[in-house]
Amino acid sequence: MSDFILPQTPLQAMMQLHPEVRGWWQTRISFAQMKAGLAPNPASYWQSLSESDQWKVIAELLEETVTVDLNKPPSLKRIKEPRLINGSSGKDSINSSSGNLKLFDLNNLILEDKRSLHPHVAWFCPSGWGKDFNSSKLIAKADGEIIACLIKEPEIWHKHCPQARIICNGYDVREIEKVLQEVCDRNESRMLNHEPKTPLTVVFSDYPSITDGIKDITDKYIGKILRDARSNLIRFWFLIQEGNVAALKLEGRSDLLRNITLVRGGDFALEHGLSLVKTGLLTKQDIQFLNDCDRPCIVGNTPAQI
Repeated sequence: MSDFILPQTPLQAMMQLHPEVRGWWQTRISFAQMKAGLAPNPASYWQSLSESDQWKVIAELLEETVTVDLNKPPSLKRIKEPRLINGSSGKDSINSSSGNLKLFDLNNLILEDKRSLHPHVAWFCPSGWGKDFNSSKLIAKADGEIIACLIKEPEIWHKHCPQARIICNGYDVREIEKVLQEVCDRNESRMLNHEPKTPLTVVFSDYPSITDGIKDITDKYIGKILRDARSNLIRFWFLIQEGNVAALKLEGRSDLLRNITLVRGGDFALEHGLSLVKTGLLTKQDIQFLNDCDRPCIVGNTPAQI
């Protein structure tokens, strides 16, 4: 029996693969990057993947290149054209009716056992896509307290998420600022164990209009929650009618941005999907699926179904 050490990380597993397999994978990734007009850098592609996706790469490499017979030592298959992983995460995805296509399960955005993966959420969707409609129906299934800070259309939230405490005074955002101060105070209280840590979701619909009315909103309120509130069970849910991440007003704050799961809908999803095809993170099958959807949606780098 050989002294095989069970790998604890995807990188350890990669380094334990046959050198010919590693070299073949690096060559194919480099080729895909060059075809997309990018400098060949397999390491950057590897680092762009989540840990779950890295394990899937290892599994696919083994499936493609290794023949296992329990009565014989493992042997290399004839190396074939690889299938680049599409960026979906097994624990966050569901099978679609389109063959092997994996779709992100939107319920994971509100489940408590997924909070560590999705502490906060931002939706970037064009007008008419249904940001409030779909978010209200989804958040209605979330545990705990819900506060909806809105610029308009409170009737949608009243209908689909009746348990929410709704703040809506048009472009007069003074009441919303009071909610932000309240949430920051509660976050600090929870940090000191002065308040029970129960789930709290705070929605900001038409977030750019809210930021226009509250000076220094990121430094005074938002940044504290994005940084600290994961363990305090406070989730921010931003709804934005623009396609640019800059609408979050987090320029230069990658430490905060990484705590937000980005959801893109409509044309914004299609544009993002096409950019991911160029880097090998999505396939033409993924794009075809998005084109066939009434409401195209991508969570992170993974297609989703509304």
